[in-house]
Amino acid sequence: MYYKLHSDEYVCAQDEDPFLAALAEGGIQVGEMAKLLFPGGVEPANTRIKPDMIAETKALLHQPEITIYEAAIAHERTFALVDILIRRGNQIDLIEVKSKSWPPGERDSVIKQNGKIRRGWQKYYYDLAFQVWVMRKALGVMGDEIGVMSGEGFSINPYLLLIDKTKAASIDRLHQYFKVTQDENGRSKVVLTEVAADIDLGEPIMTLVPAHREVSMILGDDDGRHEVDHPARRVPGAARDEATDLEKRGFDAWVAELCRLIEQDEKYPVHIGAKCKNCEHRIAMAKLQELNREASHQPEHFPNDPSAPHPNDARNFREFSHQPEKKAGFQECWREALGWTDEDFLKPHAFDVWHAKAKELMDAKMYQMEDITLEHLKVDAVNAGGVNGMDATNHNSTGLYTMRAWEPGQKYRKAVQVMKMTGRHSAEEVLLSGLFEEMAGWTFPLYFIDFEAVAAAIPFYKGCRPYERVPFQFSVHVVHEDGRVEHAAEWIERRRGVYPGFDFVRKLKDAIGRGDGVHPGSVFMYSHYEKTVLKGVADRLLESDAPDREELLAWIGTLIADQSPRKLIDLQKLVVKYYYSVQMGGSNSIKMVLPAILAESEFLREEYSRPYSGLSLKNVVLWREDVGAADVGAADRSLATDEPVRKVINPYQMLAE
Repeated sequence: MYYKLHSDEYVCAQDEDPFLAALAEGGIQVGEMAKLLFPGGVEPANTRIKPDMIAETKALLHQPEITIYEAAIAHERTFALVDILIRRGNQIDLIEVKSKSWPPGERDSVIKQNGKIRRGWQKYYYDLAFQVWVMRKALGVMGDEIGVMSGEGFSINPYLLLIDKTKAASIDRLHQYFKVTQDENGRSKVVLTEVAADIDLGEPIMTLVPAHREVSMILGDDDGRHEVDHPARRVPGAARDEATDLEKRGFDAWVAELCRLIEQDEKYPVHIGAKCKNCEHRIAMAKLQELNREASHQPEHFPNDPSAPHPNDARNFREFSHQPEKKAGFQECWREALGWTDEDFLKPHAFDVWHAKAKELMDAKMYQMEDITLEHLKVDAVNAGGVNGMDATNHNSTGLYTMRAWEPGQKYRKAVQVMKMTGRHSAEEVLLSGLFEEMAGWTFPLYFIDFEAVAAAIPFYKGCRPYERVPFQFSVHVVHEDGRVEHAAEWIERRRGVYPGFDFVRKLKDAIGRGDGVHPGSVFMYSHYEKTVLKGVADRLLESDAPDREELLAWIGTLIADQSPRKLIDLQKLVVKYYYSVQMGGSNSIKMVLPAILAESEFLREEYSRPYSGLSLKNVVLWREDVGAADVGAADRSLATDEPVRKVINPYQMLAE
């Protein structure tokens, strides 16, 4: 909270995340659609001036029957913005609209077996609980004035309005009703493409989820709506496992203390823990230093200030603009808790281990990667993998690197990362022999497919479900037996208003063939994305009357069926089982693996330092060393080598230039 209020001083990992920006735009589209599900509502006009919004909402609440969009409710120093508020006499419904999908899966249930709210759902229910709390307090002050009488018959009913992933759109072009644009301040907003009264949403794809149980758990209510033995029995802080000491004092005390901290400009007393792993204010120290170095060399122009230096002037622009260096909240919390210095933050963190079990690490007080032992990873130091003996004191000779594959489980791969990134083993890349056994089963030509798809909360096409992946583009690269690499095919859907999935599969089938004796060739994907997309199209085919439905379904089956001799080969799984480079860190994303392999392979460096041309790209260089990365920093110097780690400009970044 403190870091958000001081966003001019503290950097946030989400600030420039394009994925999160896209999610936000989808969220405001869903918000506009929700209003159409509750027609006839009124929205306070002054949507950026809080006092005016509060006053107008209060005036609207004088009406005994009213629906208000973006209702502004306040009590003392607290303020809540309710997406949809419905008053029906002595009953008030508070509806929080979210683009999160419903119903939850088995691993994403709202309430865990211990009766607590699952972490992934907490922010939604705590947000709603706060709205209920503010509404209650506000009504305690203005209830008589607006004709809402407390006592028997009076109730505030909280709901979540969520996207129902089981419901398909019953009309075409549903998404097109909600156009995302920008206001005069550059903020995203949604404009309806037709008059609201003329819009036909078809069958609703949203569902209203009662939230009274969860809100009561959070607020500590005892209203008789729970079973006697329910863990939510009115114990402050019982709603979640991670409740702080302050939260356990009760919701009133919690809010009061938060208000005091804001007023006094003080930080909330945070205890470090597993929650820190995914903190939005966790920025790598090396990245933070890089951001500040870049900022210090970026001149800024102040056109309204005649005394300001021109951008071409050599004066210190940062000093002129009084912009302090950015800080990271994660570092501040951990400095206060552990007394760490900048050098400590430059070391590999325990959280950076692939699939790190943060709670286990924190409970064991293993904060740095160098604190993690083979014993903790359950890797036998005497016989790692049962191949060659591994002496825990002789870390340069280990069975970890003569195993056929790092399996079963994840522990061997984790051990390799930990030992190499902390300098206990050499920093050389590792390629296990099992990969070559896999390669012996491949047939040429080798097809590498890459798909692009949209997964919108509000579907574009009739019959599509929310967040269903709709493919609209693919590319195919081919490696021939003689070593030639060819950009063999690409396709994009250019028609509007037509579901592209079936033509997508037809064109892909033409591009990579049947995989039989006439058209052989192994087919590769990276991660399971392409397989998931094809499965989604197959599901749509099952519901269609396409004339070649059976033929297309059979062909898709040759790629996605587990027993098919031509089933898609997942390159990411091969990386996890057989390959590691310290430059990947704890990530197996293609955006980390590709530059790592380019940096490690002299052959690839030579190949891609020459201009490359395909069907779309012409004379593009895909490998270039980062000449500005000579001083590699403590994190790289901690590796067991006297040579600096070669820094490669990410090819994805170069394509954007």
